[in-house]
Amino acid sequence: MNRWLLVDASSTSRADEVMEQLKLSLGELPLTLVKTQLAPATAMTQWLAAGQAPGSFTIDRDCELQAAADERPAVRYVRHNLDSDEVRNHIAGGKTATRLALTWNDHVSFVLTEQLQVKKLAFLDILKEDAERQSENADDLFAANFTLMCGELAQLLAHLLDVLGGEGE
Repeated sequence: MNRWLLVDASSTSRADEVMEQLKLSLGELPLTLVKTQLAPATAMTQWLAAGQAPGSFTIDRDCELQAAADERPAVRYVRHNLDSDEVRNHIAGGKTATRLALTWNDHVSFVLTEQLQVKKLAFLDILKEDAERQSENADDLFAANFTLMCGELAQLLAHLLDVLGGEGE
């Protein structure tokens, strides 16, 4: 429906293998990676510097900041308040965000990477409760979960592209 192919893979090379197999199986398959007007690293760094993410996104408590120097020194925060002078000082010192944990619309939490990868995707309890209310048995619960999560994921991706300036060339 949205002309997206999402691959649940542990690494970029594994995702590339899936795409290659699809091309081999289906013949011509015009797949391209999504590019955005605003680079994810630039956007995430701006959000951290401002102390807030745009729209219905909120900044969670994990991130990685990395410098562009030869050795690429990095600082990783895990379960840490990111709205601090310490984080802003790293940014002022030239580090950019390469990973940032976010929550969208209080429904989905995830980690966004500088390559526009969505990792550690987790649907929050409110969605699970909605699915349970709509279900009478295990099959209905699976169908309700799948439908709700696909709908939420499609909206999340659309909003993510929007806050990154839309699709680029």
